[in-house]
Amino acid sequence: MMVSPRREGGRLPRSPLSSPQQTRRRPTIKLNYIALSIALIALYLLSSFMILITFDMDSDDNITKKDTTAALNTLHNNHRDESSSSLSSQQVGGIRNRKEANYREVTIDNFCGACKWKDADFTCNERVVFEVTKRKVSVEEAKIANLEFCIDADDRIDDVNEDRAASDDGGEEWGDYSRSLNVSDFCGICKWKEKPKVSCAARVLREVKTSGRTIEEAKMANLQDCFDPSGRFTNDMGDFILSPICGGCYRAKNGTKAGTGYSSVRGLEIDDFGTECNSLQLVELRKIMKEKNDMTIVDKVFESNKVVAQKHKDCEICNVDTCWKRFFDEDDAITKENKRFDTKYWRFDKAAPKISKSVALVLPSLPEELRIPSRRHEDIEDFLTEKYDAREETDRYIPFLVEYNPSLVQIPLGLKPFLPHEAAYLTTLRVTPANNCFKEEVYSNLKSNRKEVWDSMMWTSTNHLGLAVLDRNYQMIPGYDAIIDLANEMKVQKTNGHSGVEPSFMDYRLATLNGEVYLNINTDTVIITKLMIRSKNFMRKHDRRYYRQIKTKGMFNVKPLYGGEKLDITLLHQFNTIWSGGSRGKNYALFTVPNATHPKAPDSIYAEINVNPYHKVSQIYPDEIEMLKKKDVKTRTRRNYMLDGIMQRKVKHNNATVSNRAPHASFSTVDEHWFPGNNAPFEPFSPVAHGGACCIELRKSQVLPVGNAVKTFGDHEYLLVGIAHSPVEWKHWYNYHDVAESDKALLPFQHYVSFLYAFEPYPPFNLRARSGYFCLGYPGEDEGTVNPNSVLTFNRKLRQHNETFNCPQIHFVSTLVEKVDDDNTIVIGYGLNDCTSRLVEVSKQEIAKLLFPDPLEMNLQERK
Repeated sequence: MMVSPRREGGRLPRSPLSSPQQTRRRPTIKLNYIALSIALIALYLLSSFMILITFDMDSDDNITKKDTTAALNTLHNNHRDESSSSLSSQQVGGIRNRKEANYREVTIDNFCGACKWKDADFTCNERVVFEVTKRKVSVEEAKIANLEFCIDADDRIDDVNEDRAASDDGGEEWGDYSRSLNVSDFCGICKWKEKPKVSCAARVLREVKTSGRTIEEAKMANLQDCFDPSGRFTNDMGDFILSPICGGCYRAKNGTKAGTGYSSVRGLEIDDFGTECNSLQLVELRKIMKEKNDMTIVDKVFESNKVVAQKHKDCEICNVDTCWKRFFDEDDAITKENKRFDTKYWRFDKAAPKISKSVALVLPSLPEELRIPSRRHEDIEDFLTEKYDAREETDRYIPFLVEYNPSLVQIPLGLKPFLPHEAAYLTTLRVTPANNCFKEEVYSNLKSNRKEVWDSMMWTSTNHLGLAVLDRNYQMIPGYDAIIDLANEMKVQKTNGHSGVEPSFMDYRLATLNGEVYLNINTDTVIITKLMIRSKNFMRKHDRRYYRQIKTKGMFNVKPLYGGEKLDITLLHQFNTIWSGGSRGKNYALFTVPNATHPKAPDSIYAEINVNPYHKVSQIYPDEIEMLKKKDVKTRTRRNYMLDGIMQRKVKHNNATVSNRAPHASFSTVDEHWFPGNNAPFEPFSPVAHGGACCIELRKSQVLPVGNAVKTFGDHEYLLVGIAHSPVEWKHWYNYHDVAESDKALLPFQHYVSFLYAFEPYPPFNLRARSGYFCLGYPGEDEGTVNPNSVLTFNRKLRQHNETFNCPQIHFVSTLVEKVDDDNTIVIGYGLNDCTSRLVEVSKQEIAKLLFPDPLEMNLQERK
């Protein structure tokens, strides 16, 4: 048995130089290594040669344009900071026929994906895709190996762009617009191959699971079908983003009916709005990307837009050469000039009308102990939990209240004798514990840790009516504000719900119709009654018979829960129900127009059921009813037997009128640029735009004669104007685990924007103009009365596409009225994050500028 020699320092001991074994074996070992090295090198060269021959002789099936179009370019360009270090001669082993010294400063950034590989009929990017797919190398390795053949050493692509810019066809040099596609252009929330139920993100994750690809490889393979063309055109956003893509093109629809035919929207049977021009353009873009390799990506996008504009009449707005002319009258001299313009896509917070005065509303009648103390803002979760645990057993809600969502009307002449001489306006507010004052994590933590606390705050029956009389400066007159528990006063409080009790009434709105004040409320649908307010001092002196009439005429004199020391409040009849919009309607704006057939008769009263994309309006008679059978109201999806008596009292109405389709927005906003086609976060493709407030008159004389403004008015001396709101509706993919959180964050739920609309003052109330989106901002420091909750509204800001805007997540416009004794100024009232209220004054000229903007101010910027 042989014994192994002892190791020294982990190695076998060396033999002495004179060892005969060493002198015999050393030459043989040396020769064997040399022979093996030569054989391996020969095998490597032979294999490389065979692979190159095979590649060059392959049919088009090996590099199909379907899988390796320019849309698959330079996957890792977004990681160039990590991979841009200089390459040594050893690292660039595939670079030949060049002096080694010339390439010591060459980096992977010099890779030209759009260049032809070895002057073949495919690009360097397509070669990279082939090597990644067939040889299982990384993208960086494939780029390095082909860098010799894919360096634009002579600036060939730049020369092509410069030549194209100087050509007679009006082409341009687009700078960064012409950069190669890379993985950063992947659009996860886009529809995969325009399939409505398959997002690109879901498709990528499916391929990762089923094919073993990495996420980057799956994105690369699907980039052609998940390429957002708007990503070609971007700049650092100031007040707006500039893009050569025509404003309105991303939202235009081809008029042909498509899909299933018809959809029911609040009882309105409408077609499904045709096919998005953006979808048609993507189809053409895919064809062009396969067929025309000699064009830059930008030119391919332009070409596809022109093709769609030529093929489909309703998509003419997409023609990049002529679309700008629609903003001008056809006789304007500028339309005869050979000009090129970029479109401005405005930020929501920069497109809002300018505010000349603002006021915060605070109800003095709300007890201080029911307000949230400022000192508890930082530990609000503990405060809410303490309040909940300390409440009495009979209390079904956390004992604190906030006031928001104001409605405002001028005091009608018929009520002025019964109120203080300084009374100018009447306002209502929603008073409730339900709020969105705090950061989102506060509510999610409560739902996870103490759901009963969240339920008692957010799913509460407590939705009181706040009522106040204001003077001309929007200040509440002492003693003339009150908080009323209207549901219990009317004995219609709901008795079922997630936490035991649901709210019977939600938002409260006022409308002056034929000299009378009406109160309409969102409940299962919209209910309405007539409101009488008087000073108690007047009642004691002049009208003692009034209280006796209440019982005999079915009136309801309501008692305030808080405040109202000098205010007498009476509902002149039981609530009636407006069924014109079906069982789930809400937020109806009420307005009047002169009686067309009997000029001396009272004005006709209308309820605005839907605003956009079709304006649906129904004539109603709010004080006349027909009684429905009780069984007819039991089909409602949300049951509440206590309200059945009101639901049976159906307001008489005429058949609804439906306008023509809404016109294109008067200016474009960033959502159109970020979310083209059927990815639109707001309307018009989803009929979710509700009326917020209506209506004021805008006369032709109050509009500057720019663009098509005068032409839009036609023969009308005035149009009626309202403000609608549109939130980001719940998306079915919010709950999908295979949709990345980063994609969901691009389109957060329940973020609100508003827009103005103008329509003809007679049936069918055709929409003549519609503004782009905007948001209204936060309270300022100079608003006089300070709402202690105002500071909380900054906790939640409007967000889209990872951009934060200087306005609240929720701004809910609930009133629009002319200022007393000034018909050139309007007052807009809105709630901020379901937390506070604000009234702002805006001139009608500002409204006109948004509905009928100067094209060179709001729409276009001439291309240099």
